[in-house]
Amino acid sequence: MNSVAEQQFALTRHLRDPEQIPAPTGVEMRRLKVYQELVFNNIEGFLSSGFPIMHSLLNEAEWLALVRAFVREYRAQSPYFLEIGQEFYQFVSQAEHLALPEFTLELMHYEWVELALDVAPDQLPPAVDGVVAEATRLQRSPLAWPLAYRFPVHRIGPDYQPTAAPEAPSLFVVHRDRQQQVRFMALNSMSYALLLRFDEVEQWTLADLAAAFAAQMPEPPSPQFVEQLRVTLQHFVDQDILLICV
Repeated sequence: MNSVAEQQFALTRHLRDPEQIPAPTGVEMRRLKVYQELVFNNIEGFLSSGFPIMHSLLNEAEWLALVRAFVREYRAQSPYFLEIGQEFYQFVSQAEHLALPEFTLELMHYEWVELALDVAPDQLPPAVDGVVAEATRLQRSPLAWPLAYRFPVHRIGPDYQPTAAPEAPSLFVVHRDRQQQVRFMALNSMSYALLLRFDEVEQWTLADLAAAFAAQMPEPPSPQFVEQLRVTLQHFVDQDILLICV
């Protein structure tokens, strides 16, 4: 390793853990302090804005200690600054020594997914006006993610921190629409199961979906059930969650 590389390595090791790793020789302490603050404050600022609820659940000393542990211990797999949130989530998920509430990982994922969808490179095709009919082919938007959590993550905050998960999961679809807005929609078990069908088969028609659900029912679906299914599909189309295929 040449001297420049050695100096860079020594500097980065120190910046990760300035309390334990000695400062490299030949660097003015005033300048070194600037580097220390820039590295830590940029990462901490990004994480506090990306995980505001999690941040609010910890006191300032606990939060700063957690961020400091992330900077010191974790070796990120992505060089992109916008993916620091995902790397932070991975760090917390692997750090068994952290004494955090059981709901922490689900809450972090719920907060992270908003940024992930906001910066996702996928783009929706031009809108197709139309009413969902029996033979209309539909597919799920690549920017619509059905999510299920054991804990009611949308309610967690300083005034509500559950110690046990309720019997029923919290179901959502998080999606980015054509106005480039990321939106969260609560789902019931039926609409969640409906969206998961598009993981099995890319395109469905109303008739095919009705037949698929009928195969799981003790009796043939009623006309009212099929109409409610159509209304749900139309609502998803109107919200850019499902797309009409052309």
